[in-house]
Amino acid sequence: MTTQWHEIYLGIENAKTMSDLADTASRAVSRIGFSNWLFEVKSTCSGNDSEFFSDRGQYESWIKYYKDADFLPGGSPVYAALRTKGLAEWSDGARFVLTQCSWIGADLPALFSVGREITPVRVEEKATNAPYIAWLAGAIHAKFIALSAPTPKTGDVCSLTDRERELLRWTALGKTAGEVASIVGLTTRTVYFHLKNAMLKMNATNTLQAVVKAMVLGLI
Repeated sequence: MTTQWHEIYLGIENAKTMSDLADTASRAVSRIGFSNWLFEVKSTCSGNDSEFFSDRGQYESWIKYYKDADFLPGGSPVYAALRTKGLAEWSDGARFVLTQCSWIGADLPALFSVGREITPVRVEEKATNAPYIAWLAGAIHAKFIALSAPTPKTGDVCSLTDRERELLRWTALGKTAGEVASIVGLTTRTVYFHLKNAMLKMNATNTLQAVVKAMVLGLI
């Protein structure tokens, strides 16, 4: 990972509020180079009211408007769907299926909200940095869910082994089990075994939930 991407990762990791996360996303776009990206903003998952930004000034104005607005996700039906079936499939390349939407490209899901509406953002890479696009979406998504989650009860804290923490950290970066196995020198089956144990300890139904809970609890 280059210094540029490492700094972006630290910004995501250290975000304490949704505003912090929005700032990090905006900086990531600026540092990578706006000319390499195409943004599509949809105000609802129905696909109505779609807008493309090819000018940085327009996009930054949009960022500021959404960042300064009240963040009220609790009353949003889209948010409710995101927290159930949209919360979602941690699939190859850290791509996500949000509610009823299936978009080509990497999603920065539900990063900004105004009132009762969640606004998903689709980001398509036009030139370079392709290996990092899905990773960025996955990292921001995981942090968004962590910031959205209720404060955990003391009784929810559990002990993970160093190996389980390590594998969850790689998973949080959007790596598949096979990729993680290659990185840490284990078989894919062994990686699945450790992740399954982590899921059981975290009382999670899937790997993404285990990652989110571990992040919220400060275990990874």
